[in-house]
Amino acid sequence: MASGVSTIALTLPIIASNAIFSCRRAAKGFNALDEHPVYGAMNMDIAAGQVLKGVRVAEGLAPGVSAVASSSGIFNTLAESGKAIKALSKFVDFTSKNINPIICVTSGVKVLGSDDKVNTAAKEALALTTMFASEGAAKAILAMPIVKNGGKAVSHNGIARSFVAKQIEALEETCATKKLFDKIPLNGMPSALKGVFFVLASIYGYKLGAYVAEKVTGYKEN
Repeated sequence: MASGVSTIALTLPIIASNAIFSCRRAAKGFNALDEHPVYGAMNMDIAAGQVLKGVRVAEGLAPGVSAVASSSGIFNTLAESGKAIKALSKFVDFTSKNINPIICVTSGVKVLGSDDKVNTAAKEALALTTMFASEGAAKAILAMPIVKNGGKAVSHNGIARSFVAKQIEALEETCATKKLFDKIPLNGMPSALKGVFFVLASIYGYKLGAYVAEKVTGYKEN
């Protein structure tokens, strides 16, 4: 049981957070395709990279996934189906391993396509700074697992085993043997919530920086 709890605790936060992030990025990319096709396409690429990252980590939770949707399944099949698809799959693969740098580059593309490049650059720089700072704090407080290049999730000690992380760990152990209405297993709920809290930290970290930048510059995007 301890091993199962450990695997769930390591994989679900990353799976949940990347699932949410990818949906938001895909929507942002789709909405931007008409007016800013390059910026839109780059957001779609980030969304695909986040999906792939989540799927790879999912292999640790359910090894059978690798035969259906992982980099050794559909992803490799697509990669071998043609030159264009193969090149695209390699690009997405690279993105999945370098999400944050690609996000920074995408913000740079947004600045280049803006009518007010100076103020947009200031806003993006501050927003990304507070976003990454919020994510870093959340990772430490929640003891979020980290992902190695091979897609394997490993534990993160956090801030000296923070109080929050310890409470989540205790809740994971409790929920491991509980079922909602005696039917629905709860063993993954605390770990999934950890991923949700991480996403909220990221989103509101970005919003905080954007808000401060707008107040300082007086510039607000349409």
